[in-house]
Amino acid sequence: MAEDLRPEAAPPATVPSPRRFAWLRGLVLAAVLLLVAAGGAAVVLDSPLGHRFVADRIAALSPKSGLRIRIGRIDGSLLGSMTLHEVALSDAEGRFMVVPEAALDWRPMEWLGLDSRRGLDIRRLILKRGTLLRAPRLNPGDPDAPILPDYDIRIDRLAVENLTVEKSVFGQRRRVDFAAKADIAGGRALIDLGGQLGGRDRLKLHLDSEPDRDKFTLDLRYNAPRDGLLAALTGVKRDITANVRGSGSFSEWHGWGVARAGGQRIAGFLLDNRAGRYRLAGQIFPRDLLTGTARQAVGEKLSILAEGTVTRADLKGRVFAGGAAFKGMAAGAVDLANRRAMAVKLRALLIRPDLVIPGLTLAGVSLDATVDGRFTALSMIHDLRVARLKSGTIVAEGLRTAGTAQWDGQRLRLPLAITATRLVTGNRQIDPRLLGARIDGDVLIGARQITSERIDVALKGLAAKLGLRGDLARSSFALSGPVTAKGLLLPDLGMADADASVALRFGGGRPWSFEANGAGRITRIDNATLASLTGGNVRLRAALSYGERLPLLLRSADLTSVKLAMALRGTLAADGAASMTGKGQHLDYGPFTFDAAMAKDGPRATLVLANPLPAASLKDVHVALSPLGDGFRIETKGDSRLGPFSGLLGLTAPKDGPLRLVIERFTVYQTELIGSLALVKEGVTGSLVIAGGGVTGSLDLAPRGSGQGLKATLTARGARFGGDRPIAVGNATITADGLLEAGNSTLEASVSAEGIRAGKLFIGRLAADAALVNGSGSVTASLTGRRGTNFALQGTGAFSPDRIVAFVAGNYAGRSITMPRRAVL
Repeated sequence: MAEDLRPEAAPPATVPSPRRFAWLRGLVLAAVLLLVAAGGAAVVLDSPLGHRFVADRIAALSPKSGLRIRIGRIDGSLLGSMTLHEVALSDAEGRFMVVPEAALDWRPMEWLGLDSRRGLDIRRLILKRGTLLRAPRLNPGDPDAPILPDYDIRIDRLAVENLTVEKSVFGQRRRVDFAAKADIAGGRALIDLGGQLGGRDRLKLHLDSEPDRDKFTLDLRYNAPRDGLLAALTGVKRDITANVRGSGSFSEWHGWGVARAGGQRIAGFLLDNRAGRYRLAGQIFPRDLLTGTARQAVGEKLSILAEGTVTRADLKGRVFAGGAAFKGMAAGAVDLANRRAMAVKLRALLIRPDLVIPGLTLAGVSLDATVDGRFTALSMIHDLRVARLKSGTIVAEGLRTAGTAQWDGQRLRLPLAITATRLVTGNRQIDPRLLGARIDGDVLIGARQITSERIDVALKGLAAKLGLRGDLARSSFALSGPVTAKGLLLPDLGMADADASVALRFGGGRPWSFEANGAGRITRIDNATLASLTGGNVRLRAALSYGERLPLLLRSADLTSVKLAMALRGTLAADGAASMTGKGQHLDYGPFTFDAAMAKDGPRATLVLANPLPAASLKDVHVALSPLGDGFRIETKGDSRLGPFSGLLGLTAPKDGPLRLVIERFTVYQTELIGSLALVKEGVTGSLVIAGGGVTGSLDLAPRGSGQGLKATLTARGARFGGDRPIAVGNATITADGLLEAGNSTLEASVSAEGIRAGKLFIGRLAADAALVNGSGSVTASLTGRRGTNFALQGTGAFSPDRIVAFVAGNYAGRSITMPRRAVL
């Protein structure tokens, strides 16, 4: 029975294995050890040994600003209230401030994030009996550091008591007592600072913004004379005053602000706050605060309108700005804690381009961009357009470049991809090449400079790779690099290729200038005269310069070809005046020099050929060209086989008549030629009369049918000619009759002469008849010697441009002269 009343036997219980709780025991043990270690560390850290360790670690810090802090001794608790002794602040040049004693009371648990919220909590920081030895010279801080912190800040009392400012700071010794407090947490922003700075220096700020209590108060008073403490510490060497005040509550507050420099207003604005939405409207008057391009763009004043909200360290809203040369707008958000722009939209219009880029006529200049990223790594997706650009005869329409620019905190890298809908230079050889022209490259824009190592210019048959250097403060720029041209059309001459190194400078208040050094060759010659004169393979190497107030200067040029080698120099002024000099050597005409000029009354030129035609003993031939009414005056002189010659000719082109060449005088030794020729539609017409020196005759030209005819008749009676070997003719008659028609030429001529002497050679009688057709023909001639001599020759010949066939027979001194066969040359 008793056994029935006992409860049922339970199944055997499962006993946990010791390993099942091993991890739990390990975790508990680790936590205990960490607590013991933390407690031990705290005890050690807050001991004299720990104080020395902390002081040494602070002294070892080396921030980018260059600020160094040394602490002689720490008394009290690092976790609460402490006293710092013998504090010294230094920069790269050494100590600039010493503080014998500083009292600090703070709550490090909030800073370490071990409390309910993270933030800086300082109940008291007092610097006592310090000395400011000189103004500090610190480096710019970390560019990635937040502009505004993203944590709470509480400073109940920050004070500088009995600070002595030495004379080395700004010329006089001064005592400063200064206090501040701040509480930025829980939706409230409270900042108070002010004190005694001595002299006329004043700095006072009171800001109390608390939306939950509908409270907003702002009061700023700043006065910094140029010989005072604030000017010495900020480095601004002028009198600066600023005041910001207002009244109302957080739901609606209205205020104003004004700043002056040297007694002149430099800024004035209105400030409104409506339930956390702020609005600022005002103007800045830069005066001499800006220089160079920035000063010209802003002008006398910069107008600003900004509105938006502020949430801790985030700004969100819109800004409008306008100066003398531009108008702009920005909209979006900025995170000041993380120094980041968040898809900020920008739009700018250049309304007075002439103020920024003098010398260029611009219209419709606009920029649209989206800016995103950290302040030291911004990307800017942009679209820049110029509706019209004009510089001299150059006109560009529909200019555009678009891409993504990059800002690294110091420089902007701007990609170029410039195209245009229309480009015109006024040059009919260049303009057809501009269709589809493009400019690509990268430009770096800094605070004072703009540079580029690669700007590629590409158009039909022309390519350039240029570098850019620019001084933005002076608005001066330079472009330079190699340029290559292929298939360049030369009007009425042919086609050429060229390579050059160019340099263009403009801006900076100075006239623009251009320099080029290059070489080229004529690849195709279309002009028959040029082809005949040069013999082909024409190459040119030249250096030239040009500018806004400078003439086109051909500093040097060397031209070479199969027949010609020539060196040139010259200038072309803006008023059309030009000059050119040169010298050279021609395969057919020998050495020569020339001097040419373009004056207001027309061109003038002088050509001197040293030995242009050796067969005729021509030498020292001078040809001078000068303006004469509606034509030119031509003077010539020189030496020849027939003696010295000189001439005076006139070439006129009257509006109501044909081109006319008047030979007023042309004398060869003692023989003179006068007359005139007219170039009519059918050909050349006129007569030339020859007389003097024992020679008379005429040369008549007149159109004949559809061709050009000529007739010549000359008679010599006791004619005399000079030269190295004087020539004398007793009697002679020469007649000629020719016709040029449709590219064909015919000429018939006969000569009958007696008593011909040339040096020691004497011919008693000469008779010859010739007939030519297109340069080919035949001649029959006979000649005899002096009376009393037995000398007589007869011959016939046939000739063409590439072959002569001759046969001669006769007798000399009783001996017969014969040729076994015809001579073929």
